[in-house]
Amino acid sequence: MLRAKWWKLLSFVLLLYTCTYGFLVEVPKLDDRMQESIRNFFFHVPMWFGMMILFFVSLWYAIKYLRNGNIINDIYASAYASIGLLFGVLGIITGAVWANYQWGSPWVGDPKQNGAAIALLIYFAYFVLRGSLIDQEKKARLSAVYNVFAFFMLFPTLWILPRLSESLHPGGQGSEAIQALMEKTCQLACVQFFIQQ
Repeated sequence: MLRAKWWKLLSFVLLLYTCTYGFLVEVPKLDDRMQESIRNFFFHVPMWFGMMILFFVSLWYAIKYLRNGNIINDIYASAYASIGLLFGVLGIITGAVWANYQWGSPWVGDPKQNGAAIALLIYFAYFVLRGSLIDQEKKARLSAVYNVFAFFMLFPTLWILPRLSESLHPGGQGSEAIQALMEKTCQLACVQFFIQQ
């Protein structure tokens, strides 16, 4: 039993390590504003990457359902989307706490904040759609189609539109190295997912 679920235990240990490390590590003093609030970086940013990975896995199972009609794929797609939505809500909450320290208000109308809220609303609508249908086959098929469109709506709202306007989020010197590191981490997580399939 434990041998088959080793990755769950490893995930738990890594999450526990990250949370502990986020509170205990000595953080650099970047400027007078950041101070100790930079610790939120250990929680806020991974929530969004976790959300995107979980939504991608949900998309994967939705496509599998559309190809073969196996209801278990719909169940997986729904489960991954719900956990991804939880990560997104936690990302909004940790972002609001951080924004309150950095910008003086939990919600300042920053394009990335607005895009994140729109992305979450798109997936909340996914669950409203699922809850509004009674017929299991119809629910699964419509949900799978919506899931495909919902995932591809995330990119304009989270990645493209916020980059076309000025944002309070960091950007500028040194951010390319951090973004490259985050992209590599996301790619490794996706590769691991495909290996397990």
